[in-house]
Amino acid sequence: MTDSIDTKKEDPSVGHAPEMHQEDLDNLVKKFDNESNFRDAKGPLKLFISIVCIVLSLFHIYTAGFGLLNEISHRTVHMTFIMGLLFLVFPRHVSKRPVIGFILGAAYGTFYIVLAHQLVNALGNQLPTIMNVGIYTFAGFMALSALPLKFLGGYGDRPGWLDWPLAIMGAAFSGYLLYFFDDIFITNIGFPQTMDYLMGGVAIMLVIEGARRTMGESLSIIGVVALMYAMLGPDLPGVLAHRGYDIIRLVEHLYLGTEGIYGIAIGVVATYVFHFVLFGVLAQASGLGQLFIELATLLAGRYAGGPAKVSVVSSGFFGMISGSPVANTVTTGAFTIPMMKKYGFSGRFAAATEAAASCGGQITPPIMG
Repeated sequence: MTDSIDTKKEDPSVGHAPEMHQEDLDNLVKKFDNESNFRDAKGPLKLFISIVCIVLSLFHIYTAGFGLLNEISHRTVHMTFIMGLLFLVFPRHVSKRPVIGFILGAAYGTFYIVLAHQLVNALGNQLPTIMNVGIYTFAGFMALSALPLKFLGGYGDRPGWLDWPLAIMGAAFSGYLLYFFDDIFITNIGFPQTMDYLMGGVAIMLVIEGARRTMGESLSIIGVVALMYAMLGPDLPGVLAHRGYDIIRLVEHLYLGTEGIYGIAIGVVATYVFHFVLFGVLAQASGLGQLFIELATLLAGRYAGGPAKVSVVSSGFFGMISGSPVANTVTTGAFTIPMMKKYGFSGRFAAATEAAASCGGQITPPIMG
């Protein structure tokens, strides 16, 4: 305890943090949390995004309480809205190391072109010339969008000229399954058509690029490595080698069923998680976060080490309505860290307590991170 408490006389100003406006807090969250790095949309774009979000929310409220859709239709509707919004709401990924960012972008671009080439070769004579040109053009377009080139735009609060086509295609690949549901899953089940495979290739590219924007490089790299491992199995050395999976089988597994893109993860999000996140957003907008801080102070503030306990309790409460540890830290920490310092805790201990409590708070139901 001697390491955590500063025995020197405290400056009267300690514990009174400089006032931070909500805009400053939002910018701080965006800096450290990829998932919270939204564009600050304005004007017609803000109106359009708001309308789409309202429609999506009403759809989920309807299906939760009244409507009944088969699992594929439910998940494709969800993905149609989400993938369309993703490229308008999230800016293009900016790497902190430009050289590494360019190398990674080139690697993604190469993968997209290789994927298109594999698809064209696998389909062979089934593929009309216009579709052949179309899939290569789209792969080139995706390869260009993967490169961190400033003239492409899309880094700030306004979507770049690349973002709109990506948003349209992001909505289209799920909308395609929904529109042709009877043909794909009833009439021709087990016998996918050429267009089904092409849309599957488009879907794989867009999901990987969408993961880059929302989660950073790590998840998308894992996805690309897994796909390359599946396709290059016979060429791998030693115990890593396997028979391999052709692109046709991969597309069928990932796109035309409920074990890939439209698998359990999307099913859980579309059926359960979305409603809790919607509740959390409404709760935060209504000021429930401040109520949690005051309630935690009332419950734990009277005991020994009270400020630190307030930090833990308030972070646990706030985790009920927020899925972001960074947002939790910034929101509750703006109050609890100065309070801990005021009562003699060192700055490092106060910050560490709040950070640990905010991370732990993410397992608090119902959102649970």
